[in-house]
Amino acid sequence: MKRLILLLVVLAAIFSVPVIASDDADVEAVKVVIVESYIEGIHRNQDPEAILKGFHPEFAMVMVNDGEVSKMTIQEWVARIEENNKKGKRPTAETTYEFATVEVSGTAAIARIELFKDGKLTYTDFMSLYKFDDGWKIVNKIY
Repeated sequence: MKRLILLLVVLAAIFSVPVIASDDADVEAVKVVIVESYIEGIHRNQDPEAILKGFHPEFAMVMVNDGEVSKMTIQEWVARIEENNKKGKRPTAETTYEFATVEVSGTAAIARIELFKDGKLTYTDFMSLYKFDDGWKIVNKIY
């Protein structure tokens, strides 16, 4: 009986390692998408191509202003950025960030990112992502 229990414990440990490794790889992949498309694409470089690579076409940013809920699509956000680019309005503040948390469960993930402009905490962003055939995509943001 002791051998059976020991065997079951060993087998459980062996088969749980790939799941942990997969989660670690997914956490890193989520971070890469956020850094490349959101931090670099939006806040540092205003690069529509980089932005659209990591945001799902059905993305929505949900905001509350004066008690009213509003939404912005990624297409609307990119249009604003393109307009700023045409006017020569470029980011001037140094943007840094910290991942406060990233959690992955299967094909869903959440991330809390603290965004700093010139060293001052400017946004605490909460992002939701899904994993698609072509990788992780940001589908929602609140702040």
